[in-house]
Amino acid sequence: MPPGVPPLRTAPTDASAGAAAVCSAPQAKPTFEGHPHLSSIPSLKTVSVAPQRRGLRVSYSFRTPLVLAPEGVYISWTIYLYRTRADANGVKNLLELELEDRGAGWEPTGWAMVVSAYSSDSPVMGPVLTDKARDELTAYFPPGFANLSPPFFWFASQEEYRAYLPGKNGAPEWSVYGGAFNDCPVGVRHDPNSFPYASKLLAGPS
Repeated sequence: MPPGVPPLRTAPTDASAGAAAVCSAPQAKPTFEGHPHLSSIPSLKTVSVAPQRRGLRVSYSFRTPLVLAPEGVYISWTIYLYRTRADANGVKNLLELELEDRGAGWEPTGWAMVVSAYSSDSPVMGPVLTDKARDELTAYFPPGFANLSPPFFWFASQEEYRAYLPGKNGAPEWSVYGGAFNDCPVGVRHDPNSFPYASKLLAGPS
């Protein structure tokens, strides 16, 4: 786990954030590739982004308490940001804000936060928070890695991968065995490997 990213911890919501843009229409049934670990797929309810101290607060809520990634499973939650709808046709102007929960066998194991641009990946130091019911995740992405200020357009995706680890289940080497993908809003892209439909991107907070 990168230094500065502690294990998931319970904390109250920081009230200093501005008005949020919310996606309340996630994909109800995942898109499957291969054979993912079905019992650990979180049931996504809403996703929100809100300006906070010139950065962005990102929050995910779930219909049931979150199951942390078991051995061999990697779960990520990503916000895809575009300055204009036209930027959705490529990756040069794409910014990704990602939370990662890596089960045993993935390196690094545990929680991580990453900001990814066209030509760089930058780890973010800071906590990943949950509530007492453990049905929310919240993280703060600070300024400095990229311009996180509105206006922008966005969508979110939850991805889970299951891997055969070396020496496990007869696998000679590490290999991905399957994945499950949920976008928010539903139908924002044709499949997990395609660009989003520009017209279906959500407007960021005003």
